[in-house]
Amino acid sequence: MNMSLDPSVLPKLANATNLKLNNVKLPENFVEWLSSNGALRHLELRQSSAIRTWKTCAPNLEWLDISETGLEFLEVGEKCKLRWLYATDNRIKLLKLNTKPLKIIYLDRNQLERWPFENESNSRQFPNLEELSIKQNRIETLPARALYRFPLLENLDLSENLIERIEPDAFPTVGMALQYLNMSGNRLKEFGHPILPSLIILDISKNLLHGMDRQLLTGFPSLQHLHLSNNFNILNGCEHGDCWVEESGLENLIEIDLSGCQIKKQPNLANFVNLRAINLGGNLMGEVDGRRLPPCVAHLNLRWNRIHTMDNFTDIQMTCLKDLDLGHNPLKCDCSLLEFSEILALQPDLTDQNTYYCFTELLHPLNTYFEITSSCDVEESTSILLVLLNILTVLLTIAAVGCLILLFFVRVTRIVNFGSAQFFYRRVPTEIPTAL
Repeated sequence: MNMSLDPSVLPKLANATNLKLNNVKLPENFVEWLSSNGALRHLELRQSSAIRTWKTCAPNLEWLDISETGLEFLEVGEKCKLRWLYATDNRIKLLKLNTKPLKIIYLDRNQLERWPFENESNSRQFPNLEELSIKQNRIETLPARALYRFPLLENLDLSENLIERIEPDAFPTVGMALQYLNMSGNRLKEFGHPILPSLIILDISKNLLHGMDRQLLTGFPSLQHLHLSNNFNILNGCEHGDCWVEESGLENLIEIDLSGCQIKKQPNLANFVNLRAINLGGNLMGEVDGRRLPPCVAHLNLRWNRIHTMDNFTDIQMTCLKDLDLGHNPLKCDCSLLEFSEILALQPDLTDQNTYYCFTELLHPLNTYFEITSSCDVEESTSILLVLLNILTVLLTIAAVGCLILLFFVRVTRIVNFGSAQFFYRRVPTEIPTAL
């Protein structure tokens, strides 16, 4: 706590419309003063003095931030005009919200164990609520009729809770304006059948999903971004020809994330004509076939697989591809990989031989391979020249050996002849020469 607010200062703040008292020790009569202050519209008390219970609301207060205050119980009364509420990083276990004007609610990183809103049919509606975030709490179940009270809700974040079950009628069948739903980092083994015609982004990554119902995603006709990463069994059926994602009919999907799902066989996404971004990183695939990819994918992440080859990519696919990540794969460096050299050159770690390398008996950097092999024709010509050079080397070696053998025999012959000449017998003359 850096500073304290003296009680004598409060009367001088009677006409203030915006107060930021973050990291300030409040006087004991602050709550009493606040309840009668009609001018205040915006109040921030983040990291201020410890507040265990909050039931106060200035008559015209619209913005309240009471995050990181140690709060355990929160109540916002029916007469409060509050529209923006931030109460994150507290110890809230129980809350009561009964005000209609609320537009945004953030309750992240608290200790909520149950869905914090009453579910009775006569419960008060939240007709203006657009954004609700309750991530990193301890909620285990999304109960029946949980979302019936939020007709204008667009963004819902329930990530990193302990949710194991979503009741079949947790979502309304009609009238839901939800566009963003994040339920990642929970314990879901199956995902229900909500009908969310306006949903654009769905994140159910980091769960325990065992596949999905083929008819499930028909309730999301507007879905564009689907995040399923780190669901280890989500595509198990694809290895045996029973692949739900290939028949899901998500015609408007432009992004799918299937990273870290232990996928061994590449799923067939060729019919997803609008798909532009695919993340298949962190899986177990050994090859990638362009015929099983959309016609015009722009971003393709294949990092951390077991990929040796990339084949059957069309000219259109190569033109559309703007970002390709093949890092940490045992790549086979041959002519088929050369066509990706220009797009891979955009990767900042291409020169890192621990990330991009040719998988042979002697590992060598992929970047070096691209530098010495500029095209398939050059590679083929180089190969032919190398073969001819090898043949010529062998012939020269044979000729050299032959010459050495010939020289050896010539040398031996000369030595033999020289020895015979040294011991040739000649008759010694016995008569005295006659003088002429």
